[in-house]
Amino acid sequence: MDEKATAVQAMFGRLAARYDLANDLISMGQHRWWKSRAVRLAAVPVGGLALDLCTGTGDLAFIQARRVGPQGLVLGLDFCAPMLEVAAVRERGTSRRVAQVEFVQGRAEEIPLPDQVFEGCTVSFGLRNVSDLDASLREIHRVLKPGGRLVSLDVSTPDSRFFGPIYAIYFHRVLPVLGAAVSRSRSDYDYLPDSARKFPQKKDMCDRMLGAGFKAAAYYPLSGGAVALHAAIRG
Repeated sequence: MDEKATAVQAMFGRLAARYDLANDLISMGQHRWWKSRAVRLAAVPVGGLALDLCTGTGDLAFIQARRVGPQGLVLGLDFCAPMLEVAAVRERGTSRRVAQVEFVQGRAEEIPLPDQVFEGCTVSFGLRNVSDLDASLREIHRVLKPGGRLVSLDVSTPDSRFFGPIYAIYFHRVLPVLGAAVSRSRSDYDYLPDSARKFPQKKDMCDRMLGAGFKAAAYYPLSGGAVALHAAIRG
């Protein structure tokens, strides 16, 4: 792995035990609604096979499992072992009335799975952290079946002249403090606004999806544009 991947992997390893609590706090609980929207937009059919990339502690994977039902399968892939350990503990407590959820360690740039397997792929707050975004998008395209959807949820920049400055103060000044209060590591949550500045958003992200071979790429702002869903279809 390159220097960025090694640093990000170590950071999420440190955050794993308190990651879910921190997400609840800094999003004021909204991240669960955002992830539910992502699952609906991915539109994996009941009984289908879904990939949750950069799955972390499996939050979105478990929401997806409720959608595809007991005949379906959700595979959560992440390169951070401590995150997957938390996800595995959560999986043991899930109801058998939802889809089976399996977790695999691997990188988004080199997904260790065959071509054209999945009917949908979700990513929540993950593509911003990969070492090679374009390679990751090409890999997602490769493992999706024709017509399968990629849906990525990530931070965005509000366009509102009123909400934009308020959000900027929260995101760059308040959020790192809240994250540090839970994780006890200010530097790890300083990474979030820094990584967001470098991440392509809105039309730029759609263009990257199209460049990887997807079609009908579009973005959908949520919560005033604080976050956005980007979606595209595998041709």
